[in-house]
Amino acid sequence: MKTPPKRIGLHLKKLKSGLEKYESRIWNPKLKRVGIKKVWETDDLSQALRLHLDFKEQYLRNNFSKTKQPIVKKYPTLILACAGLYEAFLNDNPDLVPPQKAKNRSKKYIQLSVMYLSRFLENLKNQGVKLSHTDANIINDAHVSVFYEDMHEAFDNGEFAAATWNKTFKACQYWYDYLLELNIVSYNPFKGVRLKTEYTDPPFATLSELNMLLSIVTPENGTGQKGSNFQTVNHYRDWFKTYIIISVFVGGRRDQMTSLRWADWQGDYINLTNSKKDKAKNEKGNTVYIYVHPELAKALAHLYKSVSDDNQYILVPEWENRTSLKQFVTKAFKHFWKETGINKHLTLHNLRHTYINALYNMLGEDGFSVHNKKETAIKNYLSKKKRLELEKGKSLFNIDLSQFK
Repeated sequence: MKTPPKRIGLHLKKLKSGLEKYESRIWNPKLKRVGIKKVWETDDLSQALRLHLDFKEQYLRNNFSKTKQPIVKKYPTLILACAGLYEAFLNDNPDLVPPQKAKNRSKKYIQLSVMYLSRFLENLKNQGVKLSHTDANIINDAHVSVFYEDMHEAFDNGEFAAATWNKTFKACQYWYDYLLELNIVSYNPFKGVRLKTEYTDPPFATLSELNMLLSIVTPENGTGQKGSNFQTVNHYRDWFKTYIIISVFVGGRRDQMTSLRWADWQGDYINLTNSKKDKAKNEKGNTVYIYVHPELAKALAHLYKSVSDDNQYILVPEWENRTSLKQFVTKAFKHFWKETGINKHLTLHNLRHTYINALYNMLGEDGFSVHNKKETAIKNYLSKKKRLELEKGKSLFNIDLSQFK
């Protein structure tokens, strides 16, 4: 082994000018020779010693390199930790985002982004992925495909609209774009996922289409198949027409309709609780007041004949599990709508938009100061009193109630 030279460390060096200066010479074990040296201008030994020690420490820190090595940040790679890292980035964490690049995103935007990511993370858990033990780089097209199919089934069942679909997949793509930027992952499996076409006013059923649907709801038309083994099922129930008609007259979401009780009918209005939970705020929305127009009053009066308890459910009170009821009516509607042969993508959710469109058309566009999305216009520009004045005595659909059960 080569022995280090005697003059190593801090020593006095005689210059050509005849002056003596302190010089640092640092040994490089990789090169097996002096790797770096520096002459100090100071004549003070204590000061030269401090400079020498700092010089040596820096050289060792740079892994025996003369050039200063950049500080390489270490980022988490496990998928759950990567989700937390992205949330910190969205919040302009100074350790991740320099002040000149801070976006100052709104709190709601960040909360919604986290909610959309959580939807994917929950799906991964259902796939058997251990979020706190799995590297983010492991997630691939196969994982996203399962998520895509599950999302598609929920979308077809009317559980959410195209806007929610797009926001979910965009949020996941932006997340993985960020992980790519930090070299945590080498591939973005969300790149290229097909998005949905968004409509300002979602599709709805016309009166003729509604009547066609109701005429199709018969026992003989209810037979269908489900599952990979094509098991025969019948989607018909004698109360399903009633469910459709009340849903159209009230305009509520699935959760609202299956949880609607007689106690919610108070005089001229039904107090419809906005059951669409604002997950960003972890709270439910406010009560929506639905004017009981003549058609709705007649339908409710027909059902109320056999009611003994106002706390009883208005629709299908004998069905105890309301979650399974929601699942049944969603699939039943999908089946019967397909049986109509109408070339329009409609789900149970669109009955709400059918109501909104009918109400908007009945009141007339002149009743609104801003021509905006119909639902927004009705919600923001009509007070409870104004709705009573405009809707009183008018009919929305003129549906034949003789088929009502």
